[in-house]
Amino acid sequence: MEPTSGFAEQPGPVKAESEEQEPAQWQALPVLSEQQSGAVELILAYAAPVLDKRQTSRLLREVSAVYPLPAQPHLKRVRPSRSAGGAQSSDLLLCLAGPSAGPRSLAELLPRPAVDPRGLGTPFLVPVPARPPLTRSQFEEARAHWPTSFHEDKQVTSALAGQLFSTQERAAMQTHMERAVCA
Repeated sequence: MEPTSGFAEQPGPVKAESEEQEPAQWQALPVLSEQQSGAVELILAYAAPVLDKRQTSRLLREVSAVYPLPAQPHLKRVRPSRSAGGAQSSDLLLCLAGPSAGPRSLAELLPRPAVDPRGLGTPFLVPVPARPPLTRSQFEEARAHWPTSFHEDKQVTSALAGQLFSTQERAAMQTHMERAVCA
């Protein structure tokens, strides 16, 4: 009687057949641009609490006309917040702060008569995302600072999840790579 080990050897043809059925044991990793893989860049902007919510629509219209944000279309102009008493309120994004950011009054920030500041509280500085988020993780980070719109790129999302290529596509890539290495 031959000694037995804990491992059984399979005949050659069966092993080759099972390799064709199994998916390749490697994973395609996406190579993302610096914008897609980097952290969210923040810039300073001025915002002010909306004290009278009935004025929100008018304030939004007037501020947006005076301070359009063409380079930041991803930023929402109004964010919900909680006041000191726990009541629901909101903050209005006024404008970007620029290099000489510092405390400013509504009179300094909002030109009269284009914007009637009734209904707004004292302005404050807030960090906001400088560019639109390109990945889900960037979106999560960006919205922690200020509400942001996000248009997901399904191909990038599936690449990050490791689902860009099907089993058949990976098997074909494996075959082509083996041929290239042999050559």
